[in-house]
Amino acid sequence: MLHNHELQQGIRLACCCLPEGDMSISSVETSAAGSIVTEFSPRDAASNLRFSMIDTPLKQRSLEDQRALSDDLNSPLLSPRSLRALALQSGGSSVKVLADRSRGIKVMQDGDRPYGFAADIGTTTVVVYLADLCTGEIIDHRAQMNLQRRFGSDVISRIQYSCSKPAGTEEASRTILDQLDGMMQDLIFSHDLHPEDLIETVLVGNTTMLHLLAGVYPESIALSPFIPVFTHPVSCSMQELGFSRTVNGRALLPGSVSAYIGADITAGLYASGITSLDHPALFIDVGTNGECALWDTKTLYCCSTAAGPAFEGASILHGIGGIAGAVCGITAVIQDNQVQVTARTIDEAPPRGICGSGIIDAAAVLLDLGLADETGRMVSLEEDPWNMLKETPHGTAFSICSTPEREIYLTQGDVREVQLAKAAVSAGIKTLFSETGISGEQIGSVILAGGFGQHLHIPSVQRIGLLTGDLQCEIRPGGNTAGKGAAEVLLHPEALDALEDIRSSARYIELSSSPVFQMHFIEEMIFPEQENSNG
Repeated sequence: MLHNHELQQGIRLACCCLPEGDMSISSVETSAAGSIVTEFSPRDAASNLRFSMIDTPLKQRSLEDQRALSDDLNSPLLSPRSLRALALQSGGSSVKVLADRSRGIKVMQDGDRPYGFAADIGTTTVVVYLADLCTGEIIDHRAQMNLQRRFGSDVISRIQYSCSKPAGTEEASRTILDQLDGMMQDLIFSHDLHPEDLIETVLVGNTTMLHLLAGVYPESIALSPFIPVFTHPVSCSMQELGFSRTVNGRALLPGSVSAYIGADITAGLYASGITSLDHPALFIDVGTNGECALWDTKTLYCCSTAAGPAFEGASILHGIGGIAGAVCGITAVIQDNQVQVTARTIDEAPPRGICGSGIIDAAAVLLDLGLADETGRMVSLEEDPWNMLKETPHGTAFSICSTPEREIYLTQGDVREVQLAKAAVSAGIKTLFSETGISGEQIGSVILAGGFGQHLHIPSVQRIGLLTGDLQCEIRPGGNTAGKGAAEVLLHPEALDALEDIRSSARYIELSSSPVFQMHFIEEMIFPEQENSNG
């Protein structure tokens, strides 16, 4: 597992080390927050906001009119803090009331700054946005790697962990709640906010992530017929959900479509605007679970493909996540009958491994240089016209970059992992085409959601056949559509109902028992036929 130079530096695997005496241990969290995609294009911040400040008159009272002051506010569920604020302003002619869709929810005092959080809980990463509810502005955000990854890199692993230990679900739940708590508290303190001015927190994630967030035993999601405990929206107090530090305000978990089409996808579909398009369109979130949706201008069809962890780098020999030093892009230039391979890393840091976008680039380069045939088989060293392949302890491999500290290459086994992931996603898309009668030529736009989609090199995606070659439309990254959808629900009054319409009307296609999917999967295990095997 370790290279010689790492052994020489005294690096050892912590899981294999036995302490021989007293020692101190420090934990270093390599969150790589700078490489996590958090950006999205917000709508006009001031347009049609859900929350507003209303100047509410207080009627004069008399012995003949002894009604409570709160009766003037038509807000029977005011908190004790609001009632205290109302008492302090009882001598005035009016009070300022924060309203949610015109319904008063809080009496405001001078200096109050109502705010909310929108959180995208991904399997790999977590992003929390801080929003000013009165201006609609996203003030700040925090991004970290999901600390639940120590229970497994994918949702099935985490379900297995949660269900294999007496307190597994509680442990997984406490882990993400504490992480979110810390991120929110950091934002609160950084902007000098009052904890009681938190009004609402909207949290989206895949169905498993939301079950674990709520501390709900998730085993039924992993077992046929794959039935989640809940898919409807959940609204409760922050404290009831399980937060121990950020306990003010309400928590809202938007709904999911199915066990494997979660609230992150319904939020992303809403944020992308796909259902308002007048032409057929594809929405693809490529990751461990490759969620795909096809809009045929009338109905939204969804499916989830078990792509596996290859695109996250988890099943690749030198694969790593999208952290500083990960090879994220590879180009090969042929000049004077020589090949120059250039590897680009995240943050231009020294190479540490290769992440998903780099893996796809590497597979495409193998095809372009004729170093792998359409079956995915690497040629032998004798057949290599460019001297780009080398013999390694793991068999023949494609050398990506080599430094005195580290050598990174792609093995034959890695190529097979890419084929499996690519075949699952591509077969899912073709199954949607089969179900709807839509062809690739009819698709007017393709949206690649999430951090992985943001970094993909589209020609490489098409070269390995991840996206069918008959797509002739614009293929564009959507950024963090899940985070954007959560922020839309927090800030705009129509968003939750619109998201619910998408969720309730979407048609989910179960692929595990689909012969059409199985047929396409076998077909897609083959890479595109090479047009120019000698580069």
